[in-house]
Amino acid sequence: MNRTELKRQRQQEKRQQVSQQASRQRLRTLAIWSLPVLLVLVVGYFVYQIFAAPAPLADEITAGDHVKGDPNAPVVLVEYSDFQCPACGYYAGQIQEAWPAIRDQVRFVYRHFPLTSIHEHAELAAAYAEAAGLQGKFWEMHDELFENQAQWSDLDDARPTFDRYAQRLGLDMEQLHAALDSPEVQAKIRADVRSAGQSGVNSTPSFFLNGRRMNNPQTAAGFIYAIREAAQ
Repeated sequence: MNRTELKRQRQQEKRQQVSQQASRQRLRTLAIWSLPVLLVLVVGYFVYQIFAAPAPLADEITAGDHVKGDPNAPVVLVEYSDFQCPACGYYAGQIQEAWPAIRDQVRFVYRHFPLTSIHEHAELAAAYAEAAGLQGKFWEMHDELFENQAQWSDLDDARPTFDRYAQRLGLDMEQLHAALDSPEVQAKIRADVRSAGQSGVNSTPSFFLNGRRMNNPQTAAGFIYAIREAAQ
């Protein structure tokens, strides 16, 4: 290779190096400008999931609802409830007592309406129930929270107690803890709260029977009577 060709080759290599450096710089610049946009999109998605998920009315059942009973039952009983509310704990006991007599006639839907201004652990309890639900144990956690309400309501920190309930149910604790603050769990709670507002709910527990607000029956027998009347 003569001197002229060598010089030409070196000039070509230098142009390639300059071009590669310019390309890398453009990629770095693009990444710097794209990151804020990506963050805005991600945050926006999470905000939408938490605050704009569909909120069913009291006469609707959605795929996200927690429902037990006969899936083909003609009667739908929707409850808006707060795990730390003493009255909700009482009514949970009445429904449990009535359940063997009505389970084949009703679809029972539980929705969250945590009264956070007076019940400091209510929203956390709802999150634990939802996180348990992701492992197929919503109703089991529902029962644990209500049956032991007096044990945790006055605690400064209810998390260790809720963890013990989860362990007793055989839940994967790492998965449970990861789910507590997840967009999916928070979206479900927020959707239930909006559903309560749209249905005119301002106190707990509030029951709707086939879309119409009930005067809360005081006893298990009252629930049995109301469900059987609605099923006729």
